[in-house]
Amino acid sequence: MPSSSEPKKLTPEDVPSKEDQDKLRDSVRSLLNPDGSNERMDGYINSTFSYVQNALDKVAHAEDKDAASKEIADDIVQKFKVWAESFQQGQSNTNASSDAGDASNAGGAAAASAEEKKD
Repeated sequence: MPSSSEPKKLTPEDVPSKEDQDKLRDSVRSLLNPDGSNERMDGYINSTFSYVQNALDKVAHAEDKDAASKEIADDIVQKFKVWAESFQQGQSNTNASSDAGDASNAGGAAAASAEEKKD
């Protein structure tokens, strides 16, 4: 029997039933996309629930639960890194566009000022 300090190992019986998962998914959907008009949000909800279900199943059925857990954690870290890099690139592109706009505005103002001095 495991000691009270050891965490309980996930077993297939611990994984929520398909019906329970569907109820939870519907609850989340009713909160985040109540009228169903945002297909993108539905996609996020579905992919998140699918990912979590696959992770639970993987750990519950793995012989080496620690290795399965580490593999899932590494996958999440990698997904976050990819997301963070694309987010930073998006921010850089937004800032570059803004800076280019500022530079062209400054150039236009300088040209107008030079024209005024000629007159």
